[in-house]
Amino acid sequence: MNGACTRIISAPAKLIAKVTQLVRVNLTWSASVDLVRKPVSYEVFSSLDGKTFVSKGITKSLTMTLPGSIKKAVNYYKVQAFDAAGNRSLDSAAVTAVTGK
Repeated sequence: MNGACTRIISAPAKLIAKVTQLVRVNLTWSASVDLVRKPVSYEVFSSLDGKTFVSKGITKSLTMTLPGSIKKAVNYYKVQAFDAAGNRSLDSAAVTAVTGK
C-alpha cells in the first residue's frame, strides 16, 4: 500500500435550489459522511451553461445563498463534499434555477 487515504465520502444528496426575490438562489442539501464519520465541508459550484462550473464558495453548513442574474438566466448548481485531508466526494446531481426578469 502506498499510504494514500482510501476514505470514501458520500456525495451530497437532495440538492434543492429555490429562487427568492427573483435574483437570489437559496441552495440546500443533505449531509455527506465519510467512512469514519469525520466532519466534511462543502464546495458549491455554479454554471450558466451546465458544463463549465466555477466555485462559488466553501461552507460547513448545509445551505448557501448565492446571487443570481438580474437578466433572465438559467443557473446550474452542484455541490461537492471534502474532508480535512482533501478527500473529495463525487458531485451532487446538478439542479437548475431561473433568476431575473
